[in-house]
Amino acid sequence: MSKICPISDIPMELLFQHKVLSKYDVEYFICSHCHLIQTEEPYWLEEAYKSAISALDTGILHRNIRTRRFLEPLIELLGLGQGTFADIGGGYGTLTRLMRDIGYNCNTHDIFCENIFAKGFEAKPDAPYDALLSFEVMEHLYNPVTFLQEEFLRKSTKTVILSTQTYNNIPGEDWWYYAFHSGQHISFFHKKTLRLLAEKIGCQYYGINNSIHLITDRKIGYLQKYFIGHKLSFWLFAIVTRLRRIKRTKIFTDHELCKIIMTTSEDK
Repeated sequence: MSKICPISDIPMELLFQHKVLSKYDVEYFICSHCHLIQTEEPYWLEEAYKSAISALDTGILHRNIRTRRFLEPLIELLGLGQGTFADIGGGYGTLTRLMRDIGYNCNTHDIFCENIFAKGFEAKPDAPYDALLSFEVMEHLYNPVTFLQEEFLRKSTKTVILSTQTYNNIPGEDWWYYAFHSGQHISFFHKKTLRLLAEKIGCQYYGINNSIHLITDRKIGYLQKYFIGHKLSFWLFAIVTRLRRIKRTKIFTDHELCKIIMTTSEDK
């Protein structure tokens, strides 16, 4: 089977074959230029997404809380503290609720999953936003270039803070992130992959760590780069930021908004 890399536009090489969902023999390919690892065209996804959130994902709450802790200082460093955010692929709305709890104007959007925790705060499909959040989405995409281009166009922004676990050396078949049992992970990234992807859509790439990444066309100054790239300084800035923003929660104002939304719905 031949396969073209969606980022480098060159033929990919067969890396290995492995059983997915315990029954499908699936081929995994790698691009020699950008190092993207990707499955063959994923014909099994309808079965894999019978439940949008896999029952095997026991770390979902832990990751969302950790993500919020990263996002607050990063957003402030980017000068977006007063901005609007759309969490694309927001799942149950967990991250949106956590972000609103610490004062950010965040809304959620996910066509495959019910919004449970951020009802009333759904992102409008074609409304402008200052930045996108896209956590645990990239590994589910067969064409990440098209995805980002379309979302940037719809939301009138070219800034996205995203998560996906990157690799350094080509991982063996025992790498947990392949998630063979769930069948939902189909694309796997090296930092070079994300850098070339960003360049292809007219942006710059900044790696925060091996799992959180920034793609943007915004100019990032020297001091911003220093705090983003220096772990101790980043977390010292995070502590100061948390103390400074501690009273900015939207918990109570959102409660009032939700009452209005519920009353309006009942009147209809």
